[in-house]
Amino acid sequence: MIRYLLLALVVIIGVVIVRLPASLLTERIPRDTVVLTQPGGTLWQGSAQAALGTQRLGRLSWSLHPLALLRLEAVADFALSGSELGVAGVAGIGVDQQLSLTLDGEIGNRLLNAILAPYAIRIDGDLAASKVAVAGQLRDLSGTARTLEDVIAFTGLSGQLRWDGGLASYTLQAGTSTATFPALQGRLGLSPEQLPELAVYSQGIDFALLRAGVLTEGFVKVGVSRRFTELAGLPWPGQEPDDAIVLEVEQQVF
Repeated sequence: MIRYLLLALVVIIGVVIVRLPASLLTERIPRDTVVLTQPGGTLWQGSAQAALGTQRLGRLSWSLHPLALLRLEAVADFALSGSELGVAGVAGIGVDQQLSLTLDGEIGNRLLNAILAPYAIRIDGDLAASKVAVAGQLRDLSGTARTLEDVIAFTGLSGQLRWDGGLASYTLQAGTSTATFPALQGRLGLSPEQLPELAVYSQGIDFALLRAGVLTEGFVKVGVSRRFTELAGLPWPGQEPDDAIVLEVEQQVF
């Protein structure tokens, strides 16, 4: 008799979870991060409009994996679709706050240039992401975290970014310059300090043209090779080899 009562209880709880409205999830997301509005469907399988600050991203839809709950994990397939953004993947989090995320997708040119606008950079074309995988320990999602390392302690990061090349304009003290770049590929990884970094390559070149990495306290450092300055139409005057990092810039981003 007790076994049947427990089975009935599990069924009832499952039915309740399936019928819970999607608004229960959207209300739990800190509004200082991603804003979710206009929820529809259920907590189990639903959707909502997603925005980052004032930038609309598109419609986020999700579908939970029921068997993952038996492992005390919340795992869901997700897709974010908008006019300038299309990504899809799988996200999971356990009771110990261990996060896993895999995704593929594309960032459209208009959104990409909106992201680059504060740095006076504008480029042609879209940015594609493939086989991006993130793993880490969540620390603070209250919306009060000041830096990236306050939010997550990374344990893994991999994946590739691709830009098919084209015109790029950038503004320096001497004015605005324009150059035509070849296709570029970026490789994601972690630094020795376990923080995200990106190395950018081009076909036929066996060294990184550009390196970017997150530092502590919300700073990002970008290093430019001598060969990259040539591609940008501003060749470095020194005698360093092509793979030497000849210019480094640090700026607080987070």
